Parts: sequence; structure tokens; C-alpha cells
Amino acid sequence: MRQILSIFFLLTLFIVVLLSCSEPSGPLDVSNPTESILTVTLEETSSLHTNAVNRVSVFAGELELEIDSKGDYQAVAVWTQCPDDNFSSYAIYRSGTPGIASNPGSADTSVVFSSVSGTAWIDTGISEGNTYYYAVRTMNSDDLDSWSNEDSVVVPAAAPPSPSILTGVYTGDGPFGQITLGWTECPDSDFYRYNLYRSNTPDIEGNPSSAEIVSTSEEIGNTAYEDNEVEGLTPYYYAVETLNESQLSSWSNEVSVTTPDLTPRLTVFFIDPSHNDYYSGDAILLRTPDNNYYLIDGGDRAGSWSCGIEKVLPLLDSLGADSLDGIVATHPHSDHIGGLIGVLENVPVATVWDSGFPYSTATYLAYLQAIDDNGSDFITPRRGDLLNWDENLTVECIHPVEPLGGDANNASIVLRITFENVSFLFTGDLETTGGENVILSALSQGLIDDISADVLKVGHHGSSTSTSYSWLQAVDPDYAAIEVGYGNPYGHPHTEVVQRLENYGALVYRTDQDGTFILSTDGNTLEVYP
Repeated sequence: MRQILSIFFLLTLFIVVLLSCSEPSGPLDVSNPTESILTVTLEETSSLHTNAVNRVSVFAGELELEIDSKGDYQAVAVWTQCPDDNFSSYAIYRSGTPGIASNPGSADTSVVFSSVSGTAWIDTGISEGNTYYYAVRTMNSDDLDSWSNEDSVVVPAAAPPSPSILTGVYTGDGPFGQITLGWTECPDSDFYRYNLYRSNTPDIEGNPSSAEIVSTSEEIGNTAYEDNEVEGLTPYYYAVETLNESQLSSWSNEVSVTTPDLTPRLTVFFIDPSHNDYYSGDAILLRTPDNNYYLIDGGDRAGSWSCGIEKVLPLLDSLGADSLDGIVATHPHSDHIGGLIGVLENVPVATVWDSGFPYSTATYLAYLQAIDDNGSDFITPRRGDLLNWDENLTVECIHPVEPLGGDANNASIVLRITFENVSFLFTGDLETTGGENVILSALSQGLIDDISADVLKVGHHGSSTSTSYSWLQAVDPDYAAIEVGYGNPYGHPHTEVVQRLENYGALVYRTDQDGTFILSTDGNTLEVYP
């Protein structure tokens, strides 16, 4: 019996021990990490847009993304450090809507930091005009988490670029229409492009579809344009649209430029050669429909005065011509070639056509030297030659012919220049006997087809030795142009020649009375500007 009681006591004690071992000794020491306190601030940066990227991950699936840096604004997130020994990682979330902690999947971006001291992040992937929400999730080694407070930044809407100030002016010449435009440079760092619009109606900004873009440039300093695609007698409206990298735009002021008549014209300037009531001579400048410039004779020179320097060069400069396509020296007398020396010494001349009459005066030798120094081609035209001055013109050499004979005046180059239905006849100092008669004879023999002209440059300054009635009948001019210096000692033009011209019905213009005058034609009608 005593044995049984001992065994029972031992079994009871064993059970008590087992039960005591199966009970927990006390509560486990496990808790969520200490939550961080988050502060997010918005900073404006003036740095240029770059291709730099921030490596970020989306929480769902830890997918890596590349977010392009926007560059105008950045959000700076800073949070307090976790003090826990079992810290594992931080993850900062960004979302376009609030409530990240309750719905982490709504966040578009998260960045994971495994260092306990990694408590800051600069978000450069934000855009103007949006609100961004941020929250930090702290994880510990027990896979427990805690969330910081949620903070947000509002990125201001992008501003349009600074508008340019536009100017426009007509800069064409003759039939060549051109409008030159310039605008102020955009000062903004986010400049993207200029678009220059052109329209035939106003209010381009209000209705851009009515206009066409004639120039576009992504170079910030490219602020000028020459519009050569314009027609005559037409109003053109222009405006510059400036775009920035956010594709926002601003408009300049609108400018309007109306083009003049751009009909191709042959224009002839009969230059007054007068100086000190003495000098005579010829000096005639032609501007062709293709805007080429040719000079027929250049007036006289004496002492420090030169018709070429005092009269021809200023006219060229006023027309914007800095060179001549050609010069015609009709014959070697000083009152025709003297002024050419100063012209040859000051502007490039492509070709000189000379009568080739042998002459040995100091003025003529100086003229030949000036041609050589200029590098001009030297040509002696003869009857039947065609001079290639302009595809719109027919320039025929009517005279001289070989042999030249012994009279320089009658060796003058005579040119008939035709533009469509209008012709000019330039005669130098051609006289009736030995000059006009030679041409009339050739005309009667069929060696010359036609010498008729709407405008006759009267030979030899209106001297009685030229411009016979037979000559007038063959030329049949509507206009007579007399190149002569006021108060010249020769009495040019002679009264009988002026009366002969007027009796024939020609309108007479003369440089000694009218000064420099201009005849211009579109190929059908003539206009005179005395």
C-alpha cells in the first residue's frame, strides 16, 4: 500500500511539472517600428533640363522605373530617423491622391532606403500644375511596419514664355520683293521654339489656322527672317509664337507690311552731268528687270571733280548697288569716259564694252589703267552683237562697224535695248554724216532689222550735227532724252534740234533743265519721273 501511494505521488508531481512547462513564462517583446515624422518642401530650380534620372521602384512587384528630371521644381522630403535596433528599411511613397497609408497601391512611385540614416530624398520628377502626396513606411526585421504622417506639395502651373517684340520692314528692290523681320530674344531658360506666322488677314493670334508658318527655329538667338516669297501690292501680317518646353506659348505683337508694285521694270536714270555751269557729257545708269546695273558713259572729270564720284556713285549707293555688271564707254572723249575712272576705282565692274577707237589722251590712258586695275573684262562690240545683260532684255549692238574711220564720235557704240514692247536707243555722240547715215544705209540694205525706239537718247548732246529728220523717221521716238550740262560753252542742245524733235511729236526731257530724270517701263507702258 505504501508503494502505491509513492507511485501516485510521483505521477502527480510529473504532471504538475509538465503543466508548468507548457504555460508561457510571460508576454513576447515584439512591436511596430517607431514611425517617422515627414516634412516635404517645394524648391524651384534654375538648372536646365537634363537627361538625368532617378532610379525608383513601384511597391507592387518592386519594378524599376526611370523618371525624367523636369528641372523647374523639385520636392525635398526629409523624415526623422528610426531609433529602433531592429530597423530594416524605409520606403517613401508618392501619389497624386491622398491616403497613401490606407492604399499604398495608389502610389505611382516609391524609393527604398536600407540605411537607417537615409532620411532624405529629392524628387525631381514632378510637373507644373500638379499636387503630390508623400508618406514614409518604416519596416523592421520582424516585418512589421509603421507609417509617417502624410505631407504634400502643390507645384505651381507652368508660366508661358516671355513674348517677343516683332518688327518688320520692306527691304525689296525693284521687282525683287523682300520683307525683313526681327524679334527680341526670349530670355527664358526653358525656351523651346519660335514659330513665325504670316497671313494676308490680321489677328493671327486669334486665328492661327488662317496663317502659315514661314519660319521655325529652336535656336534661341535666331531672331531674324527675310521673307522673299511676297507679291506686289499685298498686305502681309506677321506674328511670332514662342513656345517653352512645357509647350506653353506666347504671342508677339502683330506687324503689317504692304509691298509696293513688284512688276519687273527696266529703269533708266539720265544723270545730270552739270558742274559749275560748264561740264557736259553723258552719264546713264540702267537697272534691268533682274536687278542688274549697267552704266553707259560716266560724264567728265577735271581737277578734283568727277561726275562718276559726285553723281554716279551716290546714285548707286542710294539704290543699294555696290557693284556694276557692266560699263559701256561709247567713245573715248573725256566728257564720256572721264567720270568712269572714279567709278572703276571704287566699285567692282564685271565687264567694260569699249568702242575700240584708238586714242592716246591722258584721260583715256588713265581709264584703260583703271579697267586693268579693276579686273574687268574688256570687249569691243560690233554691229550684230547681242549683249547678255538680262534674260528679259534684248540688247543689240547697232554700231560701230569695221573699219571705224577717223572720227571718234561716229565710232560711238549704239545700243538698242528692248524690254517686251518698249525699246530704247542709246547713240553716244553719233553724228548725221558718217554715223546716222551709215546706220540708215545698213537698215535699207537689210543689214539691220530695226532701229525704232520709244525713247531716243539724242546724239551728241543735241548738237545740230546730229538727229536728222530722216533719222527721226526711222527711230520714230515718243520720248527724246538729251544729256547735257547746264551752261555748257557749246550751246547744246541747239535750238533747231529741239524744235525738230518737238515738231516730230517727241516729248523732250533734258538734264540741263530737268536735272536727273528717270524713265521706267514694265515692258508695255513708260513712266517719267523728272
